[in-house]
Amino acid sequence: MQMGVGFSDIQGHTHQYLNPAVDEKPDSSTVPWISHKGTVRVGEFEAGISQNGQTHEHALLAYTLGVKQVIVGVNQVDSTEPPYSQKRYQEIIKEVSTYIKKIGYNPDTVAFVTICGWNDDNTLEPSTNMPWFKGWKVTHKDVSASGTTLLDALDCILPPTCPTDKPLHLPLQDVYKIGGIGTVPVGKVETGVLKPGMVVIFAPVNVTTEVKSIKMHMKL
Repeated sequence: MQMGVGFSDIQGHTHQYLNPAVDEKPDSSTVPWISHKGTVRVGEFEAGISQNGQTHEHALLAYTLGVKQVIVGVNQVDSTEPPYSQKRYQEIIKEVSTYIKKIGYNPDTVAFVTICGWNDDNTLEPSTNMPWFKGWKVTHKDVSASGTTLLDALDCILPPTCPTDKPLHLPLQDVYKIGGIGTVPVGKVETGVLKPGMVVIFAPVNVTTEVKSIKMHMKL
């Protein structure tokens, strides 16, 4: 089975990443959240994982939004002293594992991938610059998976399931009045099935209406 993976390039500044992150809210069952540590330089990573750091906030936001599967990419490993330092990688993994466990994640289900995007180390192909890196291993619901690259980790994501057997639940995000079309409610189907011709009820006002048409993001 093929599965598409979407990436959202969210800026690190607090006021820039919060709204895009909420807009790209993944399904609450199983969707990846890739956390690039930004840098592994001494002092900079420590600032990111601190109480008000961006790494700290990104991980907490992911868990708050219901993201269940996480991939941690330890980026820019070529900038350590010495370059591609195993010791520095282990320091970072220990710190991040402790924190994500504290907020609710199980580190055993998280793939920790050491990468360098600039040099294409462990992104698509295994790197020869880190012979000490033996790869990652995760366990999801009694199913184990392992690999070396970021691509491997993406391929091992468990596909999300949609509870179509439950009643329709579609929280509204906004409502637009469009000339020639009419009232256009916007939201995401959390449970159930939505089809043209269905009669739906909007709570709590108990307004009943018929679904004339449906438009998905970038699709008709």
